[in-house]
Amino acid sequence: MLQEGKDSGEFLTTFNNDLIARLFWSIINGISFQYATMDQDNPYEQVVEEGKKMFINYLIKNTSVA
Repeated sequence: MLQEGKDSGEFLTTFNNDLIARLFWSIINGISFQYATMDQDNPYEQVVEEGKKMFINYLIKNTSVA
């Protein structure tokens, strides 16, 4: 998916696909671990949504994602 985004011109071409994929899963694992080990009042879904926005903004050429 990352390479397709680069090839289509939607993503920046300056990042390493393997490192970015590992970073993505590290973020997801960290959020999941935090939710599993903290009280249930943790805003898990909001954290996931903000994480997705942050991650996409890093990848795309036009960073106007809200």
